[in-house]
Amino acid sequence: MTPTDRALIDAYARHSSQRAAGARTSALTPMSGLSPTRAHQRLVWLLSDTEAWEYAPATMRLIQRRARGRRPMGARPAA
Repeated sequence: MTPTDRALIDAYARHSSQRAAGARTSALTPMSGLSPTRAHQRLVWLLSDTEAWEYAPATMRLIQRRARGRRPMGARPAA
């Protein structure tokens, strides 16, 4: 796992409470230097990396749920 991967996971964790996906994306792309699509592809790819799961298990579970299209318990649908 690269330092960019760690920074990407940390940024996702910091901005995970933002309801709009665009707000999360705008927070992820400047710090990583990746396009929005590539940043999300990288996060999904990290789901298969055991080091990423050891680094931030709660954040990786959140990424996994969102990648599968499920919302966390208690989350309201987007308006």
